[in-house]
Amino acid sequence: MARRVSFVCAVVVSMGLISPVGAAEPPREPDVIFLPTPQNVVEKMLELAKVTKADVVYDLGCGDGRIPVTAAKRYGCKAFGYDIDPQRVRESRQNVEASGVGNLVTIEQKDIFTLDVSDANVVTLYLLPSLNVKLIPKLDKLKPGSRIVSHDFDMQGVTPDRVITVPDTEDSDRTHRIYLWTTPLKREPPAGGRAPDVVYVPTPQKVVEKMLELAKVTRKDVVYDLGCGDGRIPITAAKKYGCRAVGYDIDPVRVKESRENVDANGVGKLVTIEQKDIFTLDLSGASVITLYLLPTLNVKLIPQLDKLKPGSRIVSHDFDMKGVIPDQVIHVQGDDEFSLDHTVYLWTTPLKKEPPAELRRPDVLYVPTPQNVVEKMLELAKVTKTDVLYDLGCGDGRIPITAAKKYGCRAFGFDIDPRRIKESQQNVEAKGVGNLVTIEQKDIFTLDLSGASVVTLYLLPALNVKLIPQLEKLKPGSRIVSHEFDMQGVTPDQVIKVPGDGQSSLSSRVYLWTAPLKKKQSLPGRD
Repeated sequence: MARRVSFVCAVVVSMGLISPVGAAEPPREPDVIFLPTPQNVVEKMLELAKVTKADVVYDLGCGDGRIPVTAAKRYGCKAFGYDIDPQRVRESRQNVEASGVGNLVTIEQKDIFTLDVSDANVVTLYLLPSLNVKLIPKLDKLKPGSRIVSHDFDMQGVTPDRVITVPDTEDSDRTHRIYLWTTPLKREPPAGGRAPDVVYVPTPQKVVEKMLELAKVTRKDVVYDLGCGDGRIPITAAKKYGCRAVGYDIDPVRVKESRENVDANGVGKLVTIEQKDIFTLDLSGASVITLYLLPTLNVKLIPQLDKLKPGSRIVSHDFDMKGVIPDQVIHVQGDDEFSLDHTVYLWTTPLKKEPPAELRRPDVLYVPTPQNVVEKMLELAKVTKTDVLYDLGCGDGRIPITAAKKYGCRAFGFDIDPRRIKESQQNVEAKGVGNLVTIEQKDIFTLDLSGASVVTLYLLPALNVKLIPQLEKLKPGSRIVSHEFDMQGVTPDQVIKVPGDGQSSLSSRVYLWTAPLKKKQSLPGRD
């Protein structure tokens, strides 16, 4: 058995060296090292999923392509393999060609965490447990009766329909497990409680430190971390500032992990971890509250936050609190060019509520930008994962949604019309990009645009001109793209023509400007 233990340890150590997960263009480092699934395990996975000729198989992290190739050869079904590693994609395509299944199998270089998997009815996995969990929001969108099979690794919080053990045909000391789930996924409620409100994604340590710094934590403070995950925020607060800190989480697995980390860091005298529902807590004992929840959950906490002592601070990673004006918003750069930038919000009690909007009529009649034009606008702006996009007059939300889905970047949509806001928010939810896209009802002419690196417009020329003072505050290199309408007095860097998309014979123009804006020289006598 010593042989088996050493093999497994090597796999765990190697695969533990994963890069932060994010979206895919340009490709980032793979999340796991490539270890091929033994062929007999491949066959058992497909057998357990009861694959038929009518199925469509998606293999997420396809490696050398053996799962889609086997599905096509053995069952005659359509199969797709996705991998972020160009070497694996090249190897898979060679194997598809060598096996003569090119009419059934497609291999694509994609980041699996940006994929729409809703066309599949069988999904195959050989990823780490944390990556399986991260895929849950996508797997939830599969059609009822779809099957997910995973080699060796479980999916925390979801009950499998079946688990089988398969011997390793090449190593007699080793066996493999295969897990089967069928949609809709069956959630495991935590012991003695309800299911967590959000999937656990840790706050990067760099962001943790900025949150505590922004809150001006001192030794005299008491920090409550609502949804403490692995305990890193209360632990950092105790170690760096010597203050008392309490972490709360509804998930017993997170509570156990947090307590282990508290012990390992020797801060048990200062840090307490409790398994609690944060929406039933009395927060009045805290002077600092830290959050990494969805915007709707932040809003749900407002009645509890209103009871904090005056001067208490609330800091949130990435997500705003609708209806409450932040005292400060800062941006924290990702650790590398492939990592997302982060936003940290600070509020101080008593909370400053936004007055009800005195709504004026929208400045323009709503006409949606054709999808092919949306994609050309984002392409012309050379959007990447590290960008922050502001769409001014977001309509149905298609521009920020497309930016998030295609490029994995943070995106904000602003519109003054409550009907458009409602429609946009419904579309964001339907497309599963609520972690990246925020829609707000705002007057675009009162907005601070300095947090954006890309601004998109479909306004009348006079309104584009009216925005110039705000656009001039963008960081150098920021891009502004406008559908159809120019900006008088400012020279565009590029203008392209986009043909009609089939639904309309009309072509469109797209204008690109880069900050700082290049003002046109006034003609003599025209000032």
